[in-house]
Amino acid sequence: MGQVPPRAAVCIVRAERQGAGMLISLVIAENIEEISGQRSMHVTNIDAALDAVRHFLVQFVSQHTK
Repeated sequence: MGQVPPRAAVCIVRAERQGAGMLISLVIAENIEEISGQRSMHVTNIDAALDAVRHFLVQFVSQHTK
């Protein structure tokens, strides 16, 4: 049997003002049943944060449409 894709995933986005800029933190868990596999990233660019969220969603959806 093949590996069963995760049923649920989570991506938490936190935006924090820092001076004239912004710190955006993302915590991504691609399988909430195995939270130890979560990863974090920090960016200051809105487009980079949106790209990371888009990648997360595309990857999760692709696992469920195979």
